Amino acid sequence: MGKKIALVLFGTALSLFAEFNRSSLLIDIPTAYVLRHKVIQGTAVGAFSLAVADPRSPYDLDVCVGAGIGDFLELSLSAYSFENYALGVTALLVREGKYYPSLAIGMHEITWVPYIGSFGGGTDPAAGNNDPEDRLITGKPGFSYWEQQEWFSAFAVASKQFGKYFRTHLGLGRGRYTGYYGFERYLNTDIFNNTGVSNFAFGLFGAFEFNYEEWLSIAAEYDGRDINLGTKVGFSNWEVYFAATRLENLMYPSSGYYPWLTAGLNFYTSPHSALKGSTLSGRVLYPSGEAAPGANVEIIGDDYDQSAVSTENGAYRLRALPQGSYKVAASLEGFRSKTVTVKTNSSSNTKLDLLLEDISNKGTIQGKVLDGDDGTGIIANVYIIEANDVVRAGPRNGEYRIVGLDAGKYSLRAESKGYFDREITCQAEASRTTEMNIVLSKSWTIFHFKPGEKMIEPRYIPVLEDVVKFLKDRPNMVVEIQGHTDSIGDAKENRELSRSRAEAVRDYLVKRGIGEKRLIVKGYGELSPIGDNRTVLGRDMNRRVELKVISE
Repeated sequence: MGKKIALVLFGTALSLFAEFNRSSLLIDIPTAYVLRHKVIQGTAVGAFSLAVADPRSPYDLDVCVGAGIGDFLELSLSAYSFENYALGVTALLVREGKYYPSLAIGMHEITWVPYIGSFGGGTDPAAGNNDPEDRLITGKPGFSYWEQQEWFSAFAVASKQFGKYFRTHLGLGRGRYTGYYGFERYLNTDIFNNTGVSNFAFGLFGAFEFNYEEWLSIAAEYDGRDINLGTKVGFSNWEVYFAATRLENLMYPSSGYYPWLTAGLNFYTSPHSALKGSTLSGRVLYPSGEAAPGANVEIIGDDYDQSAVSTENGAYRLRALPQGSYKVAASLEGFRSKTVTVKTNSSSNTKLDLLLEDISNKGTIQGKVLDGDDGTGIIANVYIIEANDVVRAGPRNGEYRIVGLDAGKYSLRAESKGYFDREITCQAEASRTTEMNIVLSKSWTIFHFKPGEKMIEPRYIPVLEDVVKFLKDRPNMVVEIQGHTDSIGDAKENRELSRSRAEAVRDYLVKRGIGEKRLIVKGYGELSPIGDNRTVLGRDMNRRVELKVISE
């Protein structure tokens, strides 16, 4: 016996842990929290009875692999004592808010055998999850007991964070979540059944959890059959677990059954693990200081953005950030934090807590950033000049939304790769939403010429300086400088004149430090009018130089 116990402990220390065998499990009950998108978790359980001779198997070893999909679905595969296998799924229906819990439904132990669990399993009711102590039914003479054939253990569960440290879970489930020995016989729907076990009986389960930061958790739970107490200590991508399970057996010393001890490790990984770069992490908090689960945390740079959703205790983590300067803010329906500027290097780990503010009485500006040629939505950064803030437009139809604005006039500047910037002015009103679309173009008419002229007038020098600044801010952009004329005069001479106008602009930009390889010169003569050549105003419009984005 001693050798077997030592073997189990040694195997557990080298492997993963499992009585807590999925992210959506606490000790042995499901919760309404699932693995993050693309996170893969491996677990294994090694446990042994405190009794020298236990009527059940004296030890067990189970393994499980789980994966998160889309931040709302978790799938798992469990192997019990390496004899039987079961699938599991947990689906998040409602993400936790300030005044309501997270809600999830799921099925664990989806299998082809009717009795399956930590003691092996199969078609024999004497195996599987058929805990022998459950047969000791008292207070119901004539009640015919048999193990509820599981096939699957369905459940619905609600989870809620209270304050900074405490969390509760409450649910109903069938299969492994129904028990009949001692007090648990009063906590399932068969309390109203005096004849025998029902395959459709549902039991009550719940837990209370204390969490400190992201690394320490202590939990007490009732899983429908057993009372369990455990703790978890977490570091980066691995966690250490200890638990005492089946503690209700201490209440019935004459039963001959005893509690079990479990201990082990849990590892998880994700695509972020292999990426190099900085990490930004912290907690999102309501104005009261309570954790704010379900908040969207977004980090935006000139050409980079990443977002994360805060967990049940308000924690968030943004990984693999390139070196640079970013703006970070958190938002939740009716709340938004102040925007904070952070700077990262190639391997920094920055801690930043974000405090939400009530914006229910503030103004909102929303709309779309659109392509000026075809009207489709585009991805862009929309900068709010007066507020020193930025939001991301897109990727769905170019939509953007700016919340938490005081009443007043604001300047919005939209920037997108492959487009020239556009700045507009918009009015925000308290408790109201203002609609405003922003149209970006790949062409920029910088100025016009007098008839027959090819020299740049001094009044246009400030415009050219704006072009210089823009191209220096966008060092990878290649533009075509297009010269145009009206239709007066010889067509060949007009083409030559239009090219001379474009070359004059190119020469100025090169003199101001813009690489000549980024500037393509073309003269189109009178071939591309934008005005009516039969009128003076139309001809004035056509004598122009335009910039057109070729690539970026």
